[in-house]
Amino acid sequence: MEPGTIINGVPVGVPTPNQGRTRRRMRVRRPIFYIRLAILAVAIVVGLGTAIYNSIAGPHITSFYTVSEADYNAFDPSTTHDPPSETNSYPASTKNIAIYFDVEGAKSGSTKVTAALYSNSSGGQKLVSFKPVTATDDYMKDVEELGIGDTLPSGSYHLVLSIDGKAAQSHVFIVR
Repeated sequence: MEPGTIINGVPVGVPTPNQGRTRRRMRVRRPIFYIRLAILAVAIVVGLGTAIYNSIAGPHITSFYTVSEADYNAFDPSTTHDPPSETNSYPASTKNIAIYFDVEGAKSGSTKVTAALYSNSSGGQKLVSFKPVTATDDYMKDVEELGIGDTLPSGSYHLVLSIDGKAAQSHVFIVR
């Protein structure tokens, strides 16, 4: 038979458009799939990087400063996500100084944080320190109050925050 002969209404010997091809249809992935995959990969890398950094670096302070008495009274670290506002100046009638700090990479049950208050006007004399706060998690966020007893005279003061007995950061404030 010659190509093009018709038998029962079907041409014989003429290839059909898909004859001889076993091509599978490829599924087209939308760009959103690749965006989600990239976001997931970045999140995994950042999470692992943070965990590795914290285990190598040990506990470190991410914030430390003085706060007002009103902020001290209002702050609850278990429900408040935003840190209190920083205060660097107190009135001459001040008897208590409140501090805010957060520490990353702490070891639950063993990392201890303490603060000490020093007078810059009296040659760096230590005035008071508060009892150590022990970490209950790998991230500490707290507000503590240093009860001085007497009013602070006008002048410049500094606080030193220590982690496990080692001075880690200081903060300066004034009493007017």
